[in-house]
Amino acid sequence: MSTTREMPKFQSIKQAWALQIKELIILPDGSANFLPKEDGYGQIALSKEYIAKHDPKVGGYYVAYEEGSISFSPAEAFEKGNALIQDIVIPSYNTELSMKDVKKDYQKRVCVEYDELFGKINSLLGYLENNVDTLLTIQLSHMFDYVAVLELRIRSFEV
Repeated sequence: MSTTREMPKFQSIKQAWALQIKELIILPDGSANFLPKEDGYGQIALSKEYIAKHDPKVGGYYVAYEEGSISFSPAEAFEKGNALIQDIVIPSYNTELSMKDVKKDYQKRVCVEYDELFGKINSLLGYLENNVDTLLTIQLSHMFDYVAVLELRIRSFEV
């Protein structure tokens, strides 16, 4: 008797370096070179073993991980599961929201939470300037999302 059920699910926490493949040139020996879409890079050589294992396609990503492994990821999967670190937008503190004259206690608590969360964000940003910590970087991203929700809630309050 067999049981069908979903396999355990995991959230990736690895940092990766990647280049999108603009042009792929297959060579007679089975190896290849590719030209990245990103400016400032020349042709990059791919071994025939890499080609056989990963079957890279134009538009996909050549990916290198911290521990040294190299792989290929189709564009849709890569772009859905990864964010360019330089693209993380740091929200700006809005004094108008912090000091909003709200009437109800729960609204005041949301404003206080907004203030406190910005303090924690600033502390974590200071720490991450000099330290690499993947889990804290993920946490920071979620803190940005949460502060955006708090801002939307505060803006919706009637004064």
